[in-house]
Amino acid sequence: MRGRSFDAVFVYAVSPIMAAIPALVIGRLKKAPVFIWVLDLWPDTLKAVGVLKQPALLSMVGRMVSWIYNRADYLLLQSNGFFDNVRGYCTRPMDPRRLIYFPSWAEDDFSAAPNHLTSILARDESVFTVVFAGNLGEAQDFPAVLDAAEQLRGKVAVRWAIVGDGRMSQWLSQQVSKRGLDNVLLLGRHPLDAMPALFANADALLVSLKTNDVFEKTIPGKVQAYLASGKPLLGMINGEAARVIDESGAGFTCASGDADGLARITQALAAITPPLRKVMGESGREYYLQHYSKQRLLTRLEDIFRKATLRKVNH
Repeated sequence: MRGRSFDAVFVYAVSPIMAAIPALVIGRLKKAPVFIWVLDLWPDTLKAVGVLKQPALLSMVGRMVSWIYNRADYLLLQSNGFFDNVRGYCTRPMDPRRLIYFPSWAEDDFSAAPNHLTSILARDESVFTVVFAGNLGEAQDFPAVLDAAEQLRGKVAVRWAIVGDGRMSQWLSQQVSKRGLDNVLLLGRHPLDAMPALFANADALLVSLKTNDVFEKTIPGKVQAYLASGKPLLGMINGEAARVIDESGAGFTCASGDADGLARITQALAAITPPLRKVMGESGREYYLQHYSKQRLLTRLEDIFRKATLRKVNH
């Protein structure tokens, strides 16, 4: 670092938020503006997922978040739902221009190159295939997902393919076996580059989150990837993510935790003709290109840096 100058310092602020502290120090030493891309709402997310429950510890983390936010020059917010929460932790006056909406993108690689998952989840036109890919945690509300799968078993030809691992993996395996859910496939963890081929053999992609004020404000990263894939979406989810799915025309949504609703919208999507489902997927793909394209967002980020640098020079 010695002898080097910087135009800006950028922090990719997934958990933990403390990663921003060295960046603030460097920004101060180099007299460069610090940009923090806020992707998780600390400490609220910690409370929501049950990692931190003690009020005293939550208060301490909250004070640390305020300290960090107050010293950043710019806060880039992953979701429009973040603004009120972040303002609440900015205890010092902050120029509104320094709170900027800047969403996540997804890697746009959906050429469906052949891989081992293709044979595991072979295309079957006689069954409607719903794929969930990602973290298998408590927040994803798999009890409600399995309830929906159980409701449709024997009534509608639907199979549910769950890809990933996490704290709920063992519970899922036990429940699928105990309840005899032969329409649920647990495919385990696979690399990101396996997803395009997997998605290609799906009829719909599922995103789900439990009911929680924090979850309603965020947009899970899988939503952008799902939209980019050009496949229809099923969302058992509230808030910003539901708004994006509905606004894009890419799929159907129901309330978080609503197993009956998930069964209903899954059955409704399965009843739609393949050409119409293709139109829905293409609508989602177009929405992705307009709002979450990596190249478009990187160009915008460069513009944000440029304007901030000019503002610094002019002051």
